[in-house]
Amino acid sequence: MPELTASDYERLVRSLRYCVLVHDAVTKDILWANPAAAELLEFSVEELRPLKAPDMSARERRYRRSVGRQWLQDAADNGVAVTEWAYRAKSGRVILTEAIAIRVELSARPVVMVQFRDIEHEALMRSNLVRTEADLTRTEARLAAFLRSMSEGILVLDDDGLITYASE
Repeated sequence: MPELTASDYERLVRSLRYCVLVHDAVTKDILWANPAAAELLEFSVEELRPLKAPDMSARERRYRRSVGRQWLQDAADNGVAVTEWAYRAKSGRVILTEAIAIRVELSARPVVMVQFRDIEHEALMRSNLVRTEADLTRTEARLAAFLRSMSEGILVLDDDGLITYASE
């Protein structure tokens, strides 16, 4: 396979489901955002560029501008920094994320690339899965008890008429 072209790399990054914000390593200004970040935060890329931490972070003290700038500076100085950050979408919805900031030396200048994902949504999905599994286990136990107490038999057939289950 031939080497990837610059446009191939661009297509790959734009198609990421992880959110990406690129900050200038010195000023911390937002230079670019991928579509996933714009979608999650409910801002267009153009709207994101002039925003600062107070415009797009939860209002709690631990998400104040100085903390966000220091986290980005840590990545600029040390190569990488990881945090949980609560972003605030355009609608005001707060989104808890796991974020990793990485210094990247581009040909024009150093940048800090922030990759983040909505961990609150993932936790909710896991919670729903656990609840569904518990419901299924409970239903299966009830059905098994019901079948044991029956004097009749039950056959379950698939679409081809083959027996897939037969009670005792």
